[in-house]
Amino acid sequence: MEAACLTVTLVLAIILNEFSCVNTHDATLLNAALFATYSSDIRPRITYSETVDVELEFYMNTIADIDEVNQIMHVVGYVVAVSNSVALPKIPHLRFVTRQYWRDDYLTWNQSAYGGIEHVVLPTPQIWRPDYGLINSVDSFTDTTYAEQFRSLVHYTGDVMWAYGGTFSTSCNLDLTYYPFDKQSCSLIFENWAYTINDVRIFPGKSEISLEDFSANGLWDYTGSTVESSIFYHETHFNTSYPKVTYTVHMTRKSTYYISAMIAPCMLLVCITLGTFWLPPDSGEKIGLGITVMLAFSVYQVIIESVTPATSDNSPLLETFVLAVMGISTASTLLSILVLYLHHKGPQTRPGPYAKTFFKICATVLCMKSLVPDPLDKVDIRRELGDLKIDPVDENETKTKKEAGNDLQKAVEKISAQLEYMKKAMEDSEIENTIVGEWKAIAMVLDRCFFWIALFLGLIVTTALLLPREA
Repeated sequence: MEAACLTVTLVLAIILNEFSCVNTHDATLLNAALFATYSSDIRPRITYSETVDVELEFYMNTIADIDEVNQIMHVVGYVVAVSNSVALPKIPHLRFVTRQYWRDDYLTWNQSAYGGIEHVVLPTPQIWRPDYGLINSVDSFTDTTYAEQFRSLVHYTGDVMWAYGGTFSTSCNLDLTYYPFDKQSCSLIFENWAYTINDVRIFPGKSEISLEDFSANGLWDYTGSTVESSIFYHETHFNTSYPKVTYTVHMTRKSTYYISAMIAPCMLLVCITLGTFWLPPDSGEKIGLGITVMLAFSVYQVIIESVTPATSDNSPLLETFVLAVMGISTASTLLSILVLYLHHKGPQTRPGPYAKTFFKICATVLCMKSLVPDPLDKVDIRRELGDLKIDPVDENETKTKKEAGNDLQKAVEKISAQLEYMKKAMEDSEIENTIVGEWKAIAMVLDRCFFWIALFLGLIVTTALLLPREA
């Protein structure tokens, strides 16, 4: 039994070896026959007036990166070119590949004459290939040195498939107005470089970009694609026309990261800015806090400018928002200086009656009536203290009471003078305290007014510039 199995195995090995040798020999003969008189420089048409139709298919694996500063899109995938007259074997998907299909009249054979060989894989530089280029590439339009490393598959009917993959970097006009809630559309434009539309016609094989092995990007959501076939007319090139195929990638930025890393801290800084108006003037921290917030906004402005092009026609609204809240923070700091000045203002000058009336109304509107000290409502201290007067001693009465003695009269006169002096000192002190209290009350009312103004402006700026909207 073991001998029989060994015999069968040996016979099968001999048969398979003979079959392999025959196929290898047939492939060698086929290669020699195909390229005996073949030239890769000649357009593959027996009837030279016929147009070579090249069908492009675009397979995208991922959106590698969007460079906002240099306005470049980097996508990874592959391109395939082939004719649509025969179904060719499916090739493995690379990161980004272009498939191209066309028919070569000089690469046909009778498969029965060559051991049933239906297709062969050939080095791409060995055969004719279309010379279209990625005309909006930031690297090279028609440099196929890398692409030619990918071999071509040739069917016995003459249908050729060439697929090459890699990273494609194209220029893209980005509109960053609504950054980071923006939507972008970037294109890859393929166009014939030398052959006119009468020689070689390129057209899309599918109505959209293929996503069979697509991997999502961490910062961008792919929302769709469009494919457009058009003709570009060249007046300077002997009034000739060139076919063009445009693949447009539509995407939306994922804003979660930017909300947590940029927008939320900015909003917290705005809240801190509003908090400066609630700090007591005697704390000594109002100015320091305002300057610290201004410096923090400056840092965020630098961060935003680092991700936007310096020559952008559309500045991001986020950058405008940071500038606006920086302005509010600066104004808040300056107003805090004014509040501190009024709070520590001495009794040299006194608020006028109109000013006191105005701030009294403001205090009532802002529900600060109970928080504002009495000086705004206090009557003139001079009038009240004017009633506290010590009557002088009647001269006639003192004369009739000479028995009390001259010493008693001198003592009374001295006490009377001292009381007058004390009354005058108390009057001056009360007036000074009243004036200082009035200035402090005015500073308190102004602080609260500035808070509500800053809050109102902050809400307007946030609503107008920062809320997500349709681009």
